[in-house]
Amino acid sequence: MSNCEPGLSIRPTTAGAGVVAALQSVSSELELDRLIRTIVTVAAEHAGAQRVALVLSTGDALNAVAEASTGRDDLRMVLEPKPAADANLPEAVLRHCARTGETVDLADPTHRRLFSDT
Repeated sequence: MSNCEPGLSIRPTTAGAGVVAALQSVSSELELDRLIRTIVTVAAEHAGAQRVALVLSTGDALNAVAEASTGRDDLRMVLEPKPAADANLPEAVLRHCARTGETVDLADPTHRRLFSDT
């Protein structure tokens, strides 16, 4: 842990490394669609995920702005904003993420136990 200033600390984590990689990749992106594509691509690559959804909160609503799934040699992405409830995502996971602000990786045994019925 390194202290940057009083009351502010940075802890290196695997998730943090993914965020840093995403920020570095998107720092020059100005077009929103390209930015979203880059964020989802980096998240999928970093997590080794088969499926990724970028869900954003707008007021009280959760909207899936992008969804991606990995194929054998490619990443298929759809940028079609829709209510998160219509995105075929586990509702318990969505509620947890919205409530806590945490990222959930269902491949992680700790997270999988929390959502064993999803």
